[in-house]
Amino acid sequence: MKKSVFSISICIFLSSLSILAPTTSAQNIFPAVSVDCDVDVIEIIDYSYTSHNTFCTIENPTVYSEEIKLVALGNGTAINGVPESITLAAGESMNIDIEINTEGFGGALGIRNISINAEVTQAAGIPAGIFGAEDSAIISLDFLEYLEIYIREVQGGGQYDEGEEIVISIPEDQIEIWTNKPGSIYIRAHLIEENKNSNDPNSPLPEGFEFSQATVNSCWYMITNSDDTCSWTVLTPQDIDEDWNGCAVVYVITSWDSPGSPTFDENANFDLAEMPTSCNTNVYGAEVVDISIEKDKGVENLISIGGNDSFIGQLGITEDQLPIIGGSILIVFTILIAFVIIRRR
Repeated sequence: MKKSVFSISICIFLSSLSILAPTTSAQNIFPAVSVDCDVDVIEIIDYSYTSHNTFCTIENPTVYSEEIKLVALGNGTAINGVPESITLAAGESMNIDIEINTEGFGGALGIRNISINAEVTQAAGIPAGIFGAEDSAIISLDFLEYLEIYIREVQGGGQYDEGEEIVISIPEDQIEIWTNKPGSIYIRAHLIEENKNSNDPNSPLPEGFEFSQATVNSCWYMITNSDDTCSWTVLTPQDIDEDWNGCAVVYVITSWDSPGSPTFDENANFDLAEMPTSCNTNVYGAEVVDISIEKDKGVENLISIGGNDSFIGQLGITEDQLPIIGGSILIVFTILIAFVIIRRR
């Protein structure tokens, strides 16, 4: 009985307000509230950036003041900046700056919804009761696909002889991958000569170099298995005209169907702007090791007549001095033979 009397009293009070209240843009005579946020969707691609800010507007569209209870439903996120309750005068609105922390979502992929809910608890100082009103705004967090790769170490750099095998490898646990996309990636090794550019993804080795039969150009690497390793065995030319200097660049094959959507394909259409083309590459995620191949000069130096690197050149003898020295040696040698023959007689 008391509850019915209380409800009837509120109805009479609200009706009287509608008669006495002056004409205004706030026309609602029953409790009401509206919630409107600045954005409907927040796209998230950088997994490391976990703080996202926006603001929501809470409005009282009625002809009397209201006390409004606010609740933020984070669905796994932490939402800061939302007060437990606010009081708004007739027709008044308030902007609330909120911070959404997405750290709790980890490697999420796809849409996750959060909401800001408002409920009228008092109207004109009287508990709203059964006349309470609610409203809410939903913000969709769209977790896009992301991929970040860090190759810590590549082995195989150094000095080699012509014809010697070069083994380029990534040791165990030396690849760090952050992604929310399961599956695998492909990693390639690319040999590039010093001070030269190479932008042909289908020819990763200079002329005269080749992979061993047991080596494939692309290394298949499971994202979820950090124990995987990659290695490439390269056969160097048996005979090179001069010393060869360059580098091996190790990089990941990645193509993007659309912004924020990586796909991994051994036969991907390469964007040459994203592919290492020189030893001075600044492509993100590529690792470079220096390689030099020395021409075998052993026999050449012995039979070579001139030049600082020849056997004779290392003795400090010039080509102009050779006839004189050769003639002197021949005379001395002839005298020694004649002396031996005379002694035997």
